[in-house]
Amino acid sequence: MANPYKVQVEVTELIHHTDSVSTIGMKPLSRMPRFKPGQFLHLTLSDYDPSAQWPESRVFSISSSPKNKAQISITYAVKGRYTTKMFDEIKLGSKLWLKFPYGSFLEVPDASDHILVAGGTGITPFLSILLYGIDVNSEKNYKLYYGIRTPDQNFFNETLKEIDQKLKNFNMTVYCENSAENSEFTEGIIDIEDIYNKCADMENPAFYLSGPVEMIKNFNSFLKGKGVSEEKIIIDDWE
Repeated sequence: MANPYKVQVEVTELIHHTDSVSTIGMKPLSRMPRFKPGQFLHLTLSDYDPSAQWPESRVFSISSSPKNKAQISITYAVKGRYTTKMFDEIKLGSKLWLKFPYGSFLEVPDASDHILVAGGTGITPFLSILLYGIDVNSEKNYKLYYGIRTPDQNFFNETLKEIDQKLKNFNMTVYCENSAENSEFTEGIIDIEDIYNKCADMENPAFYLSGPVEMIKNFNSFLKGKGVSEEKIIIDDWE
């Protein structure tokens, strides 16, 4: 695992999807540290003095590909005091500090199929994995199961369409609790039992879980109950 680096960045892209979910694209103002798809970073709003301790910060999954040296991206939901401050204060041109890489939400090397299960903004590390797959012309098998509540929460629709067009051996199912009979979605919530049954004939699948804490807990328990080994259940649990 690479040692974490501290990098100042400038905000070059800012998308407020709603009044509680935002995407930030940032240009590094020095050399971009190497990181692996699926890892996360610390972001601080404070000025950082290299001679002092790292200031108060929060952690966010990286959603951009490691091959994209010009920009690093995150998406976050407003959940408390610090993320509210981020939403209010971060503007185009803002200077921020990042510290990364961190995390072991990484691909299982010997898996035959990679089953990516995401709820809400939990999709962000999977975007990094899949965009990186495009960049390196990966031939791995990826199956994405992504759950949202309403059609307008499909914030990454265009990115997912690009991935679907460009990444070999990829397919996705987007679950929507309130789909209003929209044919793009599978109506309802993510069904981990159905996902598991669809993987029954796979030789050596690995399951990756990212999303709300309760979802991860329940899905992890279900998979273990079906005999899936801990080494083949990878959890994005930095929260």
